Amino acid sequence: MKLSIITINLNSIAGLRRTAESVFAQTFTDFEWIVIDGGSTDGCRELIEQHADRIAYWCSEPDKGIYNAINKGISHAKGEYVQILNSGDWFYEATTLERLFANQSNADILYGDAILLYPDGSIIDKHYPDIVSLNYFIHDVINHQASFYRRKVFDGHPYDEHFLIAGDWAYCIEAVCRGLRFQHIPQTIVYYDNGGISAKWTERQIMERNEILDTYIPQHLKPDMAAIDKLRDLQLRRSTSKLLSLSLRMCQRWERLMQRIEKRKK
Repeated sequence: MKLSIITINLNSIAGLRRTAESVFAQTFTDFEWIVIDGGSTDGCRELIEQHADRIAYWCSEPDKGIYNAINKGISHAKGEYVQILNSGDWFYEATTLERLFANQSNADILYGDAILLYPDGSIIDKHYPDIVSLNYFIHDVINHQASFYRRKVFDGHPYDEHFLIAGDWAYCIEAVCRGLRFQHIPQTIVYYDNGGISAKWTERQIMERNEILDTYIPQHLKPDMAAIDKLRDLQLRRSTSKLLSLSLRMCQRWERLMQRIEKRKK
């Protein structure tokens, strides 16, 4: 089997229904769907039971958080690759998986692009770089739902359940440090609901971010990372300064032009 799709859910029946419809609509069929529900009370269990014949494994019971639920799903996964498609997220089109797996790859982690949906209705079409590095992940992250991990990479390396929000970011940093191979697939994979807890910059997320950097960044690389950050800030300040200078010159030229126009009117 090529793929295990794992969906975690808690009291989000509309989101779960949307995700289910997207999964069932895929033209690619060499996959299994695993649903880990945290003991929902809004009808999600009944919805899951309605589709039980199309679900490889499911449960509806309390868990210890997002990454505990994901690890539970991975423990039942039989696919060569694992994708985490959370409740409320859905595939970009019916042929998404068919196109993705049309070509063979030796990468440990495949990652595509995503469309980010915000609560205020705004949309960002997010395209990720072809090459990701430790420095990239220190400042950014690839979309979790648009990523496909070889099942074997989780052997002895589950998600750290200590983290409540940033566990997938921690996993990317750890994966780079382990030397896992990433490959960008220039294809939009999912619509991602960016209104969840992991998308909000909270005090908890800041705390987890600092802990992750202290935990996973090798000690001998930290001075280099600090130097890169300083260089990045310097380049940003220079770019900002140039932009402000250019804006000022344009305003001055516009003002002189308006003055000439006014003189001609007189």
